Amino acid sequence: MDWQSLFSSYGYLLLFLILLIEGQPFIIFAGFLISLGVLKLSWVILIGWPALVLGDFIFHRIAYVWGRRILDRFGRFLFLTPEKIVKLKTFFDKHDGKVIFLSKFIYGLGRNILIVAGLLGRPYKKLFKYDLGGCFASMAIFLSIGYFLGHGYLWLNNLTKGIGLIAVAVILLVIILERLGLWKVFGKLINFHSKDSEKIS
Repeated sequence: MDWQSLFSSYGYLLLFLILLIEGQPFIIFAGFLISLGVLKLSWVILIGWPALVLGDFIFHRIAYVWGRRILDRFGRFLFLTPEKIVKLKTFFDKHDGKVIFLSKFIYGLGRNILIVAGLLGRPYKKLFKYDLGGCFASMAIFLSIGYFLGHGYLWLNNLTKGIGLIAVAVILLVIILERLGLWKVFGKLINFHSKDSEKIS
């Protein structure tokens, strides 16, 4: 069974589970499948949007419940000193809603920001409306990108075979890069807040 047959048979169940666990990286792939006629746009939105938000909540909740212990025990190994943690908390106190919403438009960053917010003890109910809106708006954009990539795939497939393997390789690469980028988020937010504080002072 090839990947197209797999998604044709179990597409929406797989879509829900994958978006629940992986989030953004597979939105573009969903748009890709829509352009091939494997999935329908209306069902992708009805199933994908709740899956994204629910996945965000689950990962945030895990970080929220266990975050304090993780930071206290392993923070120094991640170069997260108490001073840096205080700076991050101050940053989120001022900009949490904007950061959550805008991060959804930076591919692969949205869920990582929510994990950071959970680690810092930011309750999800204060972030929910920004997460909900950001998920929907970014989903529309990334589905459109995937849709047009799908049309490009169909054109290229007339010229050569085996493009499906390239598509899978690209998706796997995106996932790996997303995972490696999680802890870079801490550093970028700290540096941003430090520069912001210097301007104010």
